[in-house]
Amino acid sequence: MKTLSTTTPVLIVDDDEDDRWLMGQAFKLACPQLTPMFAKDGEEAVDSLQVMPLPVFILTDLNMPRLNGAELVEQLRIHPFYRTIPVIICSTSVSDDDRQKCYLAGANAFVTKPHQFADLTELVRCLLTVWIRKVE
Repeated sequence: MKTLSTTTPVLIVDDDEDDRWLMGQAFKLACPQLTPMFAKDGEEAVDSLQVMPLPVFILTDLNMPRLNGAELVEQLRIHPFYRTIPVIICSTSVSDDDRQKCYLAGANAFVTKPHQFADLTELVRCLLTVWIRKVE
């Protein structure tokens, strides 16, 4: 069980500004101890990781410009400092090919992005339970 503080980050990577904001709100509701940090794509996420404390996990969209979610996971898995960070792909895609591609890249989980905020908040609670095992 990890100990959380108000400086414990979770990195949310999504090219859609509204989705980033909604994810941030869902995390604040589900676990105010975490600090949501944001990146617009995989390249910005890699840059952010170099200057921020290590996140408890990364929640990333799959389809983004420059460096998509699967490519981000591939880059993280070859870097010794970042390879153990859990990465969850959260996508609107329901394609088995996309799911397989993400797992082959090294993703820890692949979940479908909910359409309703209440469902998104519940998804975040579930992710926290699985990846942190403590939601206060």
